[in-house]
Formats: sequence, structure tokens, C-alpha cells
Amino acid sequence: MTTPRLSEHRNRLARGGVILPSGLEYMPEGWRENADIAMDAQPALFSVPNAGVPSLFTTYIDPRQIKVVFQPTVAAEFYGEEKMGDWTTDTASFPLTELTGFTSAYGDFNNNGKSGANANWVSRQSFHFQTFTRWGERELEKYGEARIDWASLQSEASSETLNRALNASYFYGVTGLKLYGGTNDPALPAAISPGTKAAGGLTWDVGTVIEIYNDFMKMYKQLQVQMPALVNMSSAMDWGIPNTLEPALAKTNDFGKTVKEIIQQSFPNVNITVIPEFVTGSGNLMQLKLRDVKGMPVTKSAFTEKMRLHPVLVMASGWEQKKSAGTWGNVLRYPIAIVQMLGA
Repeated sequence: MTTPRLSEHRNRLARGGVILPSGLEYMPEGWRENADIAMDAQPALFSVPNAGVPSLFTTYIDPRQIKVVFQPTVAAEFYGEEKMGDWTTDTASFPLTELTGFTSAYGDFNNNGKSGANANWVSRQSFHFQTFTRWGERELEKYGEARIDWASLQSEASSETLNRALNASYFYGVTGLKLYGGTNDPALPAAISPGTKAAGGLTWDVGTVIEIYNDFMKMYKQLQVQMPALVNMSSAMDWGIPNTLEPALAKTNDFGKTVKEIIQQSFPNVNITVIPEFVTGSGNLMQLKLRDVKGMPVTKSAFTEKMRLHPVLVMASGWEQKKSAGTWGNVLRYPIAIVQMLGA
């Protein structure tokens, strides 16, 4: 029960802005009227007002690394790939042989008619390149605190750098050397143009299913012109198209057939490769080639060394390592077995 004295005291506190729950007393009776007891409180903060805990303690670090994605390297897939020589090899020679001969009417004493052969050599140059990785002791320790294996990441970067340089040489070669790529070899036949579409222009964006199919047929017919009777619809062929044209292969006709299905039904051994490098400043490029001619590959991307690891050098407070590789670019053995189309 609340006594009159306690009620009076509670009312007095309430007038001063202090509200006590009913039935509770927080101070002994002798102290309730003594204001001096509050004089030991510090009037202002000596430290900086609290703004919360450091953000480090409320931050979640995902242990899975999100890596930047690069476009795929597909030159080796489309052109094929092989090793030629080693890192001491500077020049490669490719023998080109040709059978010759003619006949004449038979006579017991006639000496006409002759068969023979001709041989020539085509040469190419190699190009060798390198990259370095460096990592320091303190650097490793700091990234280790963030749960990142910095040395392994450096090694992965050097491997990717060499691989992408090889891929670029397979497409574009190296300026100043007899080293050419699959898009700029001087022996490549001139590119043909796509057919004009009913909606106007040459591009597949406005093309119908049959118009896109006819562009493929135009390339195949040109291959027949270049290699009469040496290629047929069952021949193993590789068709390279830029990524910007691949969606057009999904266009369907009135019977629900896509462009891709129609082509693969008529040409069952055509392999389609999507190549980002075929998106050029002059328009979309496509290449259709035979995979081989009488067992000899039509094209091969070639390297001397795909990756050579040199010794790890110990520095004052860190390490460094060189990695190198070598390329021949793209070796085109049968230019007549490849057709290009530009502008689709």
C-alpha cells in the first residue's frame, strides 16, 4: 500500500520530471531530500560520443571470390592446335609438292609424254613472348589476412595472360613477321557478301529463316567452286560465326524448324563455333572450312611452347618468376578449302 508520505514524495518528483513506478522506492528515505548526492556526476563527456561499433565487426566477408569474366578463347577449338618445334626454333618451312605430267599418242618409236613433280617450300617465323609475376612477403601476409591466396592468384593471372596472347596471335598474327592469323593470312580468299534481304540490307537482323539459310548455302556453293567435287554435304566442316549472329540461328519457320536445325539436317557434319573476334569493324565475319583434305588439316594454330616456367628468383623480401611462350600464328595449309563471308 502506498503511504501518504510516499505519495507526496512521488508527486514532488513528478513535478521535477521524474516518474517512479507504483510501489517502488529507489533511494533510502534519508537521501530523498538531499540534492548534494548528484554533485559527483561529470557535467560533460571527456571522450568522443559513441557512434557504434567499428564496421569491421559488423561486415561479412564472402569466402568465395567473384572473378572478372573474359570472353572465351576459341581459336584453338575452331582452327585446331598443334606444337611445332621448340623455343629454339625461329623458322618453319612447309613443303608444297605438286604432281605434273602430260601424255601423247602412243607410237613404238615416239618419245613424247612426261610425268614429274614440283616441290616448293613456304616459310613462317615464330614469335616468343613473356610475362612476369612478382609477390612480396608483406604483400602475401596482408592478402592472407583477407583469406586470399595471392601467390596462386598471380600464377593464374600469368597463365591466363599467355593463353590470351596465344589466342590473339592465332587470329591476327604478329605485325612485322611472316606470322599470320586466321583472319589476315594473305592466302585467304576474298570474302563474299551475304544475299540482299527482302526487308532491305544484308544483315541477319532483318533476314528470314530461308534468307539466313541461303547465306550458308552461298558459302557452301563457293566452297564447291573452289574445290569442285572434293567436298560434299556429308564432309566434316567447321563454321565459325560471331556471337552477335548466333541468336539468328534460333529463328523458326512456319513448321517450327530453326535455322540451326535446317542446316544441321542438310549438313550433319558441320560443327558450329561461336567466335567473338569475328565481330569486326567492317561487319560480322563468318568462315566455313573443311576440317581436312585427304587427312591433312586445312588449318592449325601452332605454338613452339605453350608455357615455359623459368626459375623462381628470391629477392630481398619477395620473389619473381618469368613465364614465356611462342607462337607460329595460324598455319593455313589449304586456302582453297576455306570460304569467308563479311557483312551479315
